[in-house]
Amino acid sequence: MFFRSVRCISSKRCRISSYTIDTEVPWHWHDAFEIELIHHGTITLFDQTASHQLKEGDLCLIRPQALHALKSEHCEFYAHRLHRTF
Repeated sequence: MFFRSVRCISSKRCRISSYTIDTEVPWHWHDAFEIELIHHGTITLFDQTASHQLKEGDLCLIRPQALHALKSEHCEFYAHRLHRTF
């Protein structure tokens, strides 16, 4: 398993997941926009052209079907997937 812990906060209109990561997440993609807010620590986000260092307080948007990977020694972040039909 890639995530040490996962918590979900959801309602009929919104689902936000809280992740703790201390390893690598291999290349993957989603059918939805993904908004990530770094709560604690740092993480490296890799896309097909570059790597991006994200730190506490940073916010990023990953477009649908964008291939990406993650790597961190310890990071806590919130992620919200927003489907294109929303």
